[in-house]
Amino acid sequence: MKIVEDIIGKEVVNTDAELIGKVTDVEFDNDTNELEALILKKVE
Repeated sequence: MKIVEDIIGKEVVNTDAELIGKVTDVEFDNDTNELEALILKKVE
C-alpha cells in the first residue's frame, strides 16, 4: 500500500519538537480503511 510505504521510517516528534521515535509499522481497520495506530521504535 502506497500510504504505508510513505509513512514507514518517518520520524515522530512531540509538541516540543523532540524526537520520540520512528514509524516501523501501521495498523489499519480493513473494514473502514482507516488508520488505527502507528507502531514506533524509540530513538535514543
